Amino acid sequence: MSDTPKPKRPRTSYILFTQALRKQKAEANEAITDHRDFTRSCGAMWRAMTREEQAPYIAHAETLKEEYKQQMQEWKARQAGLPPPPVVTATPASTPAASPNVSPGPVVPPPEVSAAPTPP
Repeated sequence: MSDTPKPKRPRTSYILFTQALRKQKAEANEAITDHRDFTRSCGAMWRAMTREEQAPYIAHAETLKEEYKQQMQEWKARQAGLPPPPVVTATPASTPAASPNVSPGPVVPPPEVSAAPTPP
């Protein structure tokens, strides 16, 4: 068995949204005095948003979910004493497969915080 800790579960799109709002409040030097009211207002804002407004958070959550799946496969292999599974990356059908010496490309940053609406 390996001594490495089990990977943490990925954050959901709603949690990413609330983290963005918390960061906005911190940058504006606004203290969150009542966390229950803040959570209620976040929930109301999330439900009022359209799918298009939620899309950046949903996309980022899906990315985190895929990373988690890969980390769990590697962790389970380490726990069983097996070699780690090969990393599978999607390549477009119209381009040849990338050589092993080529970097996979830039890392996609999380959605912009400024896209989140300010709480009421």
